[in-house]
Amino acid sequence: MAGLTLLALYGPGGPVGIDVAFTRTGLLLTLLFVTLPFVVRPVQPVLLAFDTEMEEAAASLGARSLRIFRQATHPSRLRGSS
Repeated sequence: MAGLTLLALYGPGGPVGIDVAFTRTGLLLTLLFVTLPFVVRPVQPVLLAFDTEMEEAAASLGARSLRIFRQATHPSRLRGSS
């Protein structure tokens, strides 16, 4: 079903407007689409366990979401501390 859905979206005449069917890009999109749920399930509890104080402090000081992720969220997740 996933292959048919992706072919309908990204194939010739699809509503997205790009044709990547039967290309390396199409293969990469398919692999990401199929494997992403298997990656998210084990990582989700770890992400929910982190404290969000640094993110809230950065947001209150006016940082935008991309900057909060790059400078507060992502480094703290790599270190394993909040």
